Amino acid sequence: MFTYDKPFLDKRAMFKKLRYEKNLIINNEDFADEVIRKLSYYDLVNGSKEVFIDKCPDGKEIFKPNTTIEDLYNFYIINDEFQNIIVRRLFMVETLFKNELAYILAREFGVDTKDYLDKMKYRKSIKTKRQKIKVADILDKIYKNIRKMGYPTKHYLAKHNHIPPWILLKNVEFHAAIQLYEALNNTEKDYVSERLISSSVKDKAGIIKNMLTISRLYRNEIVHNYKFLTYKDHVNVSVTGISTIVPSEMLVPKSNGKDVYTVILCILILLDSDRLRLSFINDIVTFTEQANLYNESLKSIYATYFDLLDLPNDFVNKIHWYRNYLVNKNASTDETIIQANINSKIYHLPGGKYYGKIHKDNILIFKSETEAIEAGYRKSKR
Repeated sequence: MFTYDKPFLDKRAMFKKLRYEKNLIINNEDFADEVIRKLSYYDLVNGSKEVFIDKCPDGKEIFKPNTTIEDLYNFYIINDEFQNIIVRRLFMVETLFKNELAYILAREFGVDTKDYLDKMKYRKSIKTKRQKIKVADILDKIYKNIRKMGYPTKHYLAKHNHIPPWILLKNVEFHAAIQLYEALNNTEKDYVSERLISSSVKDKAGIIKNMLTISRLYRNEIVHNYKFLTYKDHVNVSVTGISTIVPSEMLVPKSNGKDVYTVILCILILLDSDRLRLSFINDIVTFTEQANLYNESLKSIYATYFDLLDLPNDFVNKIHWYRNYLVNKNASTDETIIQANINSKIYHLPGGKYYGKIHKDNILIFKSETEAIEAGYRKSKR
């Protein structure tokens, strides 16, 4: 009879294995059962191996002394929350990029697929580290997929006499859109580059291409629930040119250009809007400050998590500096960023005691005090 090395285990057998073979402490079986059923055994246990698992000389893996099922759960939630902060903005980066690419395609080539997907308007090929790709093949693949695409392209196929690029690109894969950008001739590529980021920098198009690529790779890693924590070891794209774009205070001495911190910097650059950047950085600040609300055990998990992500030792200081930098930068312009608390109905000005400290779920942004007052909010006294 064939013996499977990963057989089905019922709840009782699973708890027995975790306790006596894996050395995990389970004090509340109802809690453990709910957590394993809702989050999955694999994600819960294997997702935290780098933190809680020791490898024995015989190759057997067991949990470190005093590790509890609650520790695994807390680590899972911390990782899930941080990934969600990152992936939300990575989707935003994709949308912003496609919008700018579509604008230039429509303006320079036309609004019909026969015009803006005409191979004569692009380079003949693009180079990757592994191969040279014919642009005609890229365009043909997009063409072939049009009738398989969902909304809104499907709607335009049925109701309109053409599919403009700002519609089609919504259904084109991020990877294919990046290839389309790379296939543009220098003039059109420079147009897109200038609309994407306003900074003046050497080889802007090349840096943007690498920033978009690493953003896509990490987005896919998070969305498909792969090993986000150790993914940097498999990324073959680095973004070293960003050091010429971001403020020097945000740089780290020995970055490999492809870790999670690099992704954060890429997002901040590609958002190219201080309002969007402030929203993103506030979410990260709120996430890091949660550690101060818990006991020493949970604080230790946060610290270990940051170490696993290879975040700078002064990561918290850097993001606080950047938030203050954005606030002060915009406080000197005609458009001031007003932060309001939807629960208290109080709005806060830059420099105020509670500015930047409103929970992300309760914050509302106004362009001016007049706008905030008209919406029923009053000014903070502090």
